[in-house]
Amino acid sequence: SARTLSFCLGCPSQALSKRWFVRSNLPRDVRFRALSGFSLHSGRSCAGQGVILARPYEKRYTSIGVSAFQCDRCGEGFASRNNLFQHLRQTSLDCGEDLAAAEGRERQPVIDTSGTLPGSAVAGSAQKPPRPPRQRATFTQACQLLWLGDIPADLASVKRLKHVLWKCDLPMPQPHIRHVQRKGYRASKAADFGAQCADPVAKSRRDWLGYAFVAFRDAAEAAEAKQLLQGREVCGGKWKIRIHDVPGDWKSSIKEPPRLEPGRDPPLGEQLFPRSVGHTKRAAAVARHCAAIGIVLEGRDEKQLATSVKSHYQQHPREEVCVHGHPLPESLVAAALHELEHTRWNGVGAAQYLLLYHGKCNEGYTALAKICENILQWADPDYPCTMVAATKNYSGSPHIDSSDVRHQFAVSFGKFAQGGELCVECVSQPNKLWVVNTHNRLARVDGRAVHWVRGFDGERYSLIFFATNPADHEDLAESCSTGWIPDAVTNQ
Repeated sequence: SARTLSFCLGCPSQALSKRWFVRSNLPRDVRFRALSGFSLHSGRSCAGQGVILARPYEKRYTSIGVSAFQCDRCGEGFASRNNLFQHLRQTSLDCGEDLAAAEGRERQPVIDTSGTLPGSAVAGSAQKPPRPPRQRATFTQACQLLWLGDIPADLASVKRLKHVLWKCDLPMPQPHIRHVQRKGYRASKAADFGAQCADPVAKSRRDWLGYAFVAFRDAAEAAEAKQLLQGREVCGGKWKIRIHDVPGDWKSSIKEPPRLEPGRDPPLGEQLFPRSVGHTKRAAAVARHCAAIGIVLEGRDEKQLATSVKSHYQQHPREEVCVHGHPLPESLVAAALHELEHTRWNGVGAAQYLLLYHGKCNEGYTALAKICENILQWADPDYPCTMVAATKNYSGSPHIDSSDVRHQFAVSFGKFAQGGELCVECVSQPNKLWVVNTHNRLARVDGRAVHWVRGFDGERYSLIFFATNPADHEDLAESCSTGWIPDAVTNQ
């Protein structure tokens, strides 16, 4: 135990103090931490048996003075600063209660800080809510993948391979390169794989040849690409492309993120302090939440404050304000849903994501880009949209769209009955949460605030219109525009 650091010689009482123990002349590698009178592992008394219960003393405790680990109120010694701070934060003890009264703080429950902050703080008086169950991760279907081999070493990179495939002028969108292995096998052994190397000099020198796994939107597109590329010589005859189908039992190393259960939110720690944000934004979030719920910032570090914030919200959940977006016309809903259901998504699993560039050519997605343009014209023709994110069954973890420069428009389609709302943290009141219904409705929100999609069942499609041009920057005022009305409705 951290509180029993005396050096005892079979005596039930603490004969020698920690001050003598730390400042003794014993070598650092043979200092001992004794268990005074009792063996905590066996529970049996060692008094009168002449047995020294000792362990090697940890180095990090020897270079720090005893005053750093001793409580000034009760005089009890501790093995580390963390143990001392835990002791002073426990308002159930006299020391913690007196300190809280002197600082003007309310009596708070004991906090278990044994986990990783800020995601695992637990209130001592309240039980930790159960973690939301998640579905098992799935893998990319192997029928959408092709193996490309005999790649020369100077072409075996994602950037060079993308350029080579682009020069091939395939009648389809650029495929997704999942993995490139620069040194796969020797050129002299290429014949063992059923192909001849295009360069006989490289074959005699036993140069390395690479291979790659390339993902296509579906099996039909993969078969078409194989027929067009098999045996084709590119880069002036430097590479003769060799393609094989990926076996059906092959498992991809990239898994699809697990989905939340319908109607469930991500863990509270991820909602308050997303992992994707940097240290500066995380510190600002801690200060914002502390100001909203009245936690004193003085004399406490960021991790302690984050623990207190999470403990507060576990006992006092945030207020949820339900907001409904503006209904889209039935003609736009039907056209968008039909096109999204028949879109050939890229081969990244069940949860799929693609970007459409506003005002530019989107090869393979021309019809979907036209529908997005019609929706934007109905909502706000003057909105400086840069890109549109189209998703299928996508529910990312809480995050901030740091590349956005102003508000965005969000709408969802599909057959899902429970969940699927867009949850956005209120900027002016962090203890409030906007729960936005975007099912066949267009909402105006700001992605620069923490947001996520609540768990859902069924199929859910979404379109997100956002701007990234710095010239169109607007300050973040509020994360949800409750009184917004589309231009087409205003001009009627």
